Amino acid sequence: MSSVVVVGSGAAGLAAALAARRGGADLTVLEAAPRIGGTTALSAGAAWLPATTHLARAGIADSPAAALEYLRSVLVVGWTDASMLEAFCADAGRVADLLEELTPLRWQVQEHPDYYERPGSQPRGRVLEPAPLPLTGGAADVERQVHLGEPGDLGTVPVTFGDTLHGKAAHALPDGAEPLVTMGRGLVVALAAGAVAAGVVVRTGCRATRLLTDRNAAVVGVATSDEEFLGRVVLASGGFERDPGLTRAFLRGPAPHALGVASVRGDGLRMAMAAGADLANMSEAWWCPAYRIPGETVAGGEPRSRIVFPSHRAAPGSIVVDADGRRYADEASNYNDFGRTMTEISTGRHEFGRSPSWLVFDAVFRSGHASFLPPDSDPAWCRRSATWSGLAAAIGVRPDVLEETVRRVNGLAAGGRDTDFGRGDFAYDRFHGDQGVTLGPLVTPPFYALEIHPGAIGTKGGPRTDAEGRVQRPGGSGGLPGLYAAGNVAASPFGAMYAGGGGTIGPALVFGFRAGEAAAADATAEEGCA
Repeated sequence: MSSVVVVGSGAAGLAAALAARRGGADLTVLEAAPRIGGTTALSAGAAWLPATTHLARAGIADSPAAALEYLRSVLVVGWTDASMLEAFCADAGRVADLLEELTPLRWQVQEHPDYYERPGSQPRGRVLEPAPLPLTGGAADVERQVHLGEPGDLGTVPVTFGDTLHGKAAHALPDGAEPLVTMGRGLVVALAAGAVAAGVVVRTGCRATRLLTDRNAAVVGVATSDEEFLGRVVLASGGFERDPGLTRAFLRGPAPHALGVASVRGDGLRMAMAAGADLANMSEAWWCPAYRIPGETVAGGEPRSRIVFPSHRAAPGSIVVDADGRRYADEASNYNDFGRTMTEISTGRHEFGRSPSWLVFDAVFRSGHASFLPPDSDPAWCRRSATWSGLAAAIGVRPDVLEETVRRVNGLAAGGRDTDFGRGDFAYDRFHGDQGVTLGPLVTPPFYALEIHPGAIGTKGGPRTDAEGRVQRPGGSGGLPGLYAAGNVAASPFGAMYAGGGGTIGPALVFGFRAGEAAAADATAEEGCA
């Protein structure tokens, strides 16, 4: 039997393992961290998957052609590959169905619009999320091995991401019922339970550091500090946002606040580079605005960063200002676009004037939408003042500029339209607003300011692949035999853009699955020729 080794146990790695095992390969998954799941386990678990049977059953008309038209209309920055876009749109539905067939995963349609209103876009339905998964049998055994996350992370209580968008509470369980797991943890548990049941071996605390090659430079396995694993290798180890050297070398803008798990340190990128892989999209990340609470850390002692969710930026009574106290973007836009604009350098002054920025809000917003704050206290790390001039002094911005910004916003709110940045003009903005309203006045003291910085949920750059996940050499000279990649370790086929909610996990699942299929098929073909 042929062997395939998968490095990483997030969405891409587990999808690759399932597919390669289905293709007849002997499968081992290596995970550097003590627990499985990677950054996927900390996520909402949503996947942008167009033209699925799930959409059709929900009465939503979609097609690969429409999805491809949409992607072509928005993917205007960074490296993309037409064959990869076509493969993703054509294959998303098949992969979504097979993941249900091979695992206890059950998808449900989320009421979420595409990020952009462009030709081929959908107002709802392309985002699938895991239905709550009962922790029975193998799922219960696997769940104990999944990355725990931190208090307050997504998936730490039994509520789906769709529930949170609509303000619903956690699922109530009758006495004696099996507990449920949801969001990214639910996705990881379902995929891992299916993989283990199929005979996949998962090794945790097993950090891959070096690719093994033969005399023809073909990849024939991977090594840890004390062990070698032979077979074709699928890299799915996540990005490099936790490695200061790599982020300084490649990412645009100031050093981002990293939100991925502590084990995401660019291992796969370094191995691919050493093997001679071509690289693409290295300056881009899955950006977001982020904040920190003093003293909070992740495993390993690094500072913990939290995302400023769209609902925090889209609800009336809040704005975001730069280091001068000026607005600079539609606050209600998707977190990738907003985080990306925070990395811009200020012309003339030659500095990153949007890091830090400040989420500024009034007491009305504080009482209804500031879920990032304790309900009964105002912590010192969120600045507060009874006056705008006092708040400006507390955050170091010009009082006259901040007061003029607030006056301008209040006037726009009274007029019913943000003619400066278009906040509320788009379906995505309104989806995350308060009953469709996104812009409102800031008039009720006390006034607050939360310090925010550019954050990175993951990185988008890495080895360039073909539509089957085969890692490519520079200059169009073909693939690196025996090496495959998918997920955040690989160059994103979406370039610098983010098509919709779950735009990271959807491609990770599809291209991870395709990479696993290709690795198993290539190994079988090689054995047949031997």
